[in-house]
Order: sequence, then structure tokens, then C-alpha cells
Amino acid sequence: MTVLFDTSAIDASLHAFQQKFSQINHGLTRGRDEFTTELRQNIIDAYTFLNEQLKLGIRLFSPAGLHIMLELNHIVLCGCNSRVRLQYHSHVLATRARFLKNITKTRSWVLKKHQGYPPRKLAVEFYFRAISQPQLFIEGNHRTENIIMNYILVSKGANPFIISPDTAHRYLELSGDMKFTEKENPIHHVLGSGKRKKELRKLIEQCESNRYVSATNVKTRLNVSEDDL
Repeated sequence: MTVLFDTSAIDASLHAFQQKFSQINHGLTRGRDEFTTELRQNIIDAYTFLNEQLKLGIRLFSPAGLHIMLELNHIVLCGCNSRVRLQYHSHVLATRARFLKNITKTRSWVLKKHQGYPPRKLAVEFYFRAISQPQLFIEGNHRTENIIMNYILVSKGANPFIISPDTAHRYLELSGDMKFTEKENPIHHVLGSGKRKKELRKLIEQCESNRYVSATNVKTRLNVSEDDL
């Protein structure tokens, strides 16, 4: 039995967030760019692409999975339109170079801690390491790394966390603070990065839901071992 992401349920939650975005954005410390229908569709396309890879048995933290992570970022930014992808070809190449440079330590850390860490702690630690400075990607880090964070949650038996009008303000504030943190700077940890990770774990625990996943009869499954992750 394979657990896949329910794109219809995810889209419903994102649509509700989109409807309230202007009001939510007005209350943020750091305002965000408009959450458009195109951005929403790109996220759904990324989850659809991820589902297809899971059916094939490809795991994100395997060597082949690194290319899947990179493709998730490309889809989040450009969608599935090949003409748009070609238009931003130089950006795609620059993103690939940055990702391959920055993913090594984070991937090694995830594989090392996968066995001993509970799902929410592993997922949030990955999210922090990916979204803090230097970030994995040039653009689209929040959206891409939320998808990968949910992959980690589901792969370890927890439920995904999808942004909604009720959770958006706290989630975006925590993510915004993490974005401007240097992951290797001990002073930044003293100044609150540890507290923010703890708050995000608590938010996920309170708001994660099994309505965003569904089971199929595909023989492959999400990972339960380090090799699969």
C-alpha cells in the first residue's frame, strides 16, 4: 500500500488560504508577494509530480531523489510549461548549481538523523536547515521546502502540514524569521532559532491532518528505512 498526497484536499486548503491572503499578509511582519492562482496551481503540479515519483519508488534523499527535489523547485517556480522553463533556462542552470552545492550537508544530516529523530523533529530540522542562510534554492524556498518537509512527515508515519487561513500567520512568521537566520551561526541559535523550531513543531502537531493523504494499491510505499528516505 502506498501513501500519496491528496492533491484535491491540498488545493482546497490552499484555495481557502488564497481567499484570505490579503488580510493575512497585511498582518505579517514581513509582507509576502501575492499568492496567485498560478502559484497555487504550480504547488499542486509539484505534489502531482511527487506522487508519480513515489509510485515509481523513488525516494527524495536517494541520489536519484536529489534530481526530484530540484525538479520540485522548478515546477513551483515555472510550472510544467516547457516554454516557460526555456525562457528561464539560465535561472534553472544557476538554481541547479546552487542546489548541488548546498544540499550535501543537509542531506547527510537527514540520513544520519533519520533513524533516531521523531518525524516532526526531523521534518522541522530539515526545514530550518534548508530555509535558513544559505538557502538551498535561489527562489521558491518556502513552497518547495514545505513540500519536502511534508514528504519527510508522511514517510515517517505522520500527517502533512498544509497551510490554511487558521495557521498561515504563525507559520509564515516563523518561516520568515528562519529565512533570515544563519544556520551555522551559534549567536543566532541563542537569539531564538531553537525556540522557533520548537514552535513550528508544536504548530505542526496541532494542525497536521490525514485528509491530505490517501492510500493506493501501488506496491511501492513511502519509506520506513534510511535507504528508502
